[in-house]
Amino acid sequence: MILHDERRNLDLTVEGPSARLGRDPSLEITFDPNDDIVSALHARIWREPDGAWWLEDLESTNGTWLAGRRIAKPELLRTGDRFTLGQRGPVLRVTIPGQVARTRPQPAVDESQPLLKLRRVRGGEDLLGAGPEIVVGRDAGCTIPLRTVVDTVVSKRHAVVTFDEALKATVSDAGSKNGTFVNGRQIRGPTPLSLGDRIMLGWQGPLFEVRALGAASLAEGQGAEYHPELQPPKTLVGMLQVASREARRPGGAARVAGAWTRAMVRQVTHESSALFRAATLGAIVVLAVLLALAYRASARQAAPRAAPPRTSPGWRPTTRRRWGS
Repeated sequence: MILHDERRNLDLTVEGPSARLGRDPSLEITFDPNDDIVSALHARIWREPDGAWWLEDLESTNGTWLAGRRIAKPELLRTGDRFTLGQRGPVLRVTIPGQVARTRPQPAVDESQPLLKLRRVRGGEDLLGAGPEIVVGRDAGCTIPLRTVVDTVVSKRHAVVTFDEALKATVSDAGSKNGTFVNGRQIRGPTPLSLGDRIMLGWQGPLFEVRALGAASLAEGQGAEYHPELQPPKTLVGMLQVASREARRPGGAARVAGAWTRAMVRQVTHESSALFRAATLGAIVVLAVLLALAYRASARQAAPRAAPPRTSPGWRPTTRRRWGS
């Protein structure tokens, strides 16, 4: 089996009949030790005697997701399947030699709460939220928080999707500044929402396709294609939100600070724009230069106080004459 890591654009070959996945460097397939979304021991894949490959979550913190849903038991893998370690973690595409790729019909989402999955039409990670009321916006407290540079026209609480008892969904604008549009038309009140509808948050703002709604979902191959490698870079506020969320895990002050720092380093180096990285590097260089200049100036001011007093030119020491009695 070959697993293609779409984020790193790297093929990972499973040599034996099974492999464990996670951050632990002793595992067969390992990931960035600073990636806090992936557990140390996250998932396992293995081959049965009949040649079938299976995927199992190993009680990871953020779960293993296959075809847009979190798996609760071992699942059969096929060529062309994609699974993620954590809802927003590494994306792995499956290739089984000798097996022809085919579209997997997504089963009805078996969740205790209604599910909403939005796909960025221009590329990026799928966004998921669950519950009878799902809020979309830039605020960290939203059910689906938006954190990339293309989301700057989105209000903090932009739109709300609600489900009734029959799991019929409606979308409403939450008093946003730039409005909410469904299939190109601005909505003025609660508007019915269906699979395949396209929601635009603000005119010329981010465009999302409804991929899962309630207990139904679109199969891969229908509607917008999935291009996680085109995920827009995050904003500074978005990165701070993610770091703060990951730092809220139980632990002492040192553990919290370490988690926050690792999350920021990971996002700045891998999930920010090239311009932001260049600006960050420039700011670090400028800060280092300013600190060096301040240290030099402080050292110069301290030098005269430490030196012995100078004498005036032409001064000669005098000796006391001793008179005899």
